[in-house]
Amino acid sequence: MAGAIVSIVVERLASLTNEKLNPSSRRNQVVNNQIQKAQRELELLSSYLEDPNARQSDDEGVIAAIRDAACDLEDVIASFLLKEASNRNGSSMKIIAKRFACSCIGVAADRHKTVSEIKRIMVQLSDLSSSLSSYDIARLEAGIVYATFGPRNQLSWLTFSDDTDHIVNDSERVFYLTRHLVQEQNSPRVLSVWGMGGVGKTTLAKRVYNYDMVRQHFDCLAWVCVSREFQSRDVLQEILTQLISATDEQLRELAKMNAKEIETRLRITQKTKKCFVVLDDIWTCEAWDSLNLGFPREETKSKILLTTRDEQVALHADRKGLIYKVQPLTDPESWKLFEKRAFSRRDNEDSISEKESLGKKMLESCSGLPLAINVLAALLASKNRVVEWRTMSEKVEEYLRGHNGSDVTSQVMALSYDYLPERLQICFQYLGNFPEDYEIPVKTLTQLWMAEGLIAPISPGSAANMEDASYSYLDVLVERCMVQVVKYSLTGNIKIIRLHDLMLELCRKKAKRDNFLHVVNSSEAKEIQAASFNKVRRLAVRLDGIGHELAPPSDEKHVSLRSLLFFVRGHYYSDMYRKLMRSLCKDFKLLRVLKFEDMKAEPDIELPSNIGNLVHLRFLSLKNSEIKRLPSSAANLVCLETLDLRCVEWVSVKIPNVFRKMAKLRHLYLPLNHRVTVTEKLSLATLHNLQTLVNISSQDCDLKDLIVLTNLRKLVLHAWGPTEFETLEKIMKDGGITFRHLRSLSLVTVNGNGDIPTHIVLGCPDLLKLQLYGRIKEFPEDHQFSNLTKLTLEETDLQDCHIERLEKLANLKVLSLGMGAFKSETMVFSEGGFRQLQFLSLLGLCELKEWTVERGAMPSLYSLHIGYCWGLRAVPDGLQHISTLKELTIKRMYREFCNRLGEGGVDFDTISHVPSVTITNIR
Repeated sequence: MAGAIVSIVVERLASLTNEKLNPSSRRNQVVNNQIQKAQRELELLSSYLEDPNARQSDDEGVIAAIRDAACDLEDVIASFLLKEASNRNGSSMKIIAKRFACSCIGVAADRHKTVSEIKRIMVQLSDLSSSLSSYDIARLEAGIVYATFGPRNQLSWLTFSDDTDHIVNDSERVFYLTRHLVQEQNSPRVLSVWGMGGVGKTTLAKRVYNYDMVRQHFDCLAWVCVSREFQSRDVLQEILTQLISATDEQLRELAKMNAKEIETRLRITQKTKKCFVVLDDIWTCEAWDSLNLGFPREETKSKILLTTRDEQVALHADRKGLIYKVQPLTDPESWKLFEKRAFSRRDNEDSISEKESLGKKMLESCSGLPLAINVLAALLASKNRVVEWRTMSEKVEEYLRGHNGSDVTSQVMALSYDYLPERLQICFQYLGNFPEDYEIPVKTLTQLWMAEGLIAPISPGSAANMEDASYSYLDVLVERCMVQVVKYSLTGNIKIIRLHDLMLELCRKKAKRDNFLHVVNSSEAKEIQAASFNKVRRLAVRLDGIGHELAPPSDEKHVSLRSLLFFVRGHYYSDMYRKLMRSLCKDFKLLRVLKFEDMKAEPDIELPSNIGNLVHLRFLSLKNSEIKRLPSSAANLVCLETLDLRCVEWVSVKIPNVFRKMAKLRHLYLPLNHRVTVTEKLSLATLHNLQTLVNISSQDCDLKDLIVLTNLRKLVLHAWGPTEFETLEKIMKDGGITFRHLRSLSLVTVNGNGDIPTHIVLGCPDLLKLQLYGRIKEFPEDHQFSNLTKLTLEETDLQDCHIERLEKLANLKVLSLGMGAFKSETMVFSEGGFRQLQFLSLLGLCELKEWTVERGAMPSLYSLHIGYCWGLRAVPDGLQHISTLKELTIKRMYREFCNRLGEGGVDFDTISHVPSVTITNIR
């Protein structure tokens, strides 16, 4: 992996020098020459290190030292170039230089110091590289190497499959456990599911949790991942939050409760309601004892299901409970699972028989463990030739020799990892930053990868398709079963992923070996302060409510820190967040990534005025924090690519005009409730790379600035006054402007101020997603939005004629009609309408009394959600003809409406074919 790291450094230096180096400056010529020599040397080293055949016998310690030296070289050059740019660009950048330089005694001194540092590191690299087994030969062939050196990051190795479901049918096991959960008499309080890692405990528990019989039986449900690193108060609070569907106000209340108060309230909830709680992945008996304090001991109708690897934990949880061991798959089940994925490509039918023989031999080593089988099969699916399968068979035997049980899964995963390209190995290791069982938003992950420089563009020199390349990398990890998909977006894209705990163990192990990142817990503050981290560049810190005083020690061990990710457990309010932020802005000026979300304090948090010290930042996220203002020094953050300031709604954030020089900005998320702090508006016209702009209004900026943002793909625009959207409409009409580049548009009239002009919507003809919150004068014709796949409407006052237009949208897959979206007592979905619709949500249509679905309407519907439609008397008869309908969710509807859906009810036959029917919060 060292070769890929050095290659990334080369790319960063090329980018930095192209943008900031002044080649015409004679004063900088000496520095220029040294930087160019360093780049050439790193290019050669990168080519050599990425060739495993050339360095099979090399000392890994030497290679690791080369990697670290290359990163040090980048730090020195990046710092100098930033100072050089400040001298060239004027006073604002000079402020950056003054704040960044620890001891600036003059520009000449800076140049001299930089040259000396570069020479020192180059000598170190030379000494290290000379000890490599064949590097001298490579140097003699440098002309050939340089001639062929170029983009080594082509994505030709990216191959994909849409097939992601490889789980063996276990309906008998699901029904067995469900029967014990729902029976009223003599049923166990606790059901314990245990088995070795990778055997499928969580998969089985999820199927039970989502089984329609379970969801109909219990009033409320909660699922929490316990894992090894947990605080019992946090887990119990999360259970209570899910059981009561906590509002924002209730969350604030719970955050201020102590552990005893949480335990008491949770017990009361389970006594008064019929609750079902899943505790996934409990490791010790002590962990169960601490959590059991939140569950009632006396007889209730509430139930618990836990999963664990340890039989003793299962026995200890409840002697009267049900203990179920998940057995490995049988040979026929294993082959069925393996065959479906491993033979997904049958390019050469003549070789299938030998492949099958090799596959069965390798399969024996997997011990019937589904995770191991999936990972191995996914790896083999990328090998089309028999000779490759023969090689893999030898490798499997080598990796698995002497291993058994869950260790088999770990070894198979290690084999799959070793066959990843080095770039992907780095991206996979980066996932080790995230806590166990953490649900990782894909958009955030790709932004982090890009900020770290881990992603190479698909086309050399192109930055526009970096996001596409990031998603391509992720697709490979998903196909290889290295990550699990938690949630797809309603339009079919991967939205949230997670790592199996065994995969996370592998990830952390590899990252620790390569000194790529470190993970610490604030509860271990003393140990962390005493630990010796050798040039830590990436650090992930878990804040769990008892160690908020923790900050990485600002000494020589951390001066090279590049990435700092904080993960706040639970809903805590702590004044220590302020101190921690001050420390970060003062001491860690090489940071490229700072993720510090969910910061909450009373009354709110003041960001340090010296946040502009972090001039190397590419990614800054303060999402869901209670910050009161963005300091004006943020204007110094000229390298930012992602800035996420979305905070809780009840906090008003002051935003100064700081974005003008952030030319690299690609994603800007402003707070929903914010106000500009200067007389002039925010300047956005220079942000030509901007792709995402969320929560902007004409009060914030000149709407003419939007016209020049031709890379913009997502726009969320608010109108606080009745004429704001009319101003944008006039600009578009007068200039003949069409926003063909937009793919996602949200138009929001705040507090019902004014209408949404139809012309704005028509001026964005290639939209895939459209959200309208406010009255629209005339909804467009269906042919004007042929690409639209997702539509969300609220307060639009649509009439019957508009429904007729909506149902003709050829590609519409998701439709959400919210409060005030439709103003009529009757609604008709006609035959042949909504042909592609898969997800339909009707929420808050208070005037709707009768809904008719003709036979042949919505033939592709998968999920239907009805809530707060208090005038609706019954579900439509036409639902019984929609065979594709799998999920029906009813929320906050009158009891008379819900009773009609129960067994024996008037409408039971209409929805009896739907596998999952969930009715909650009956009014």
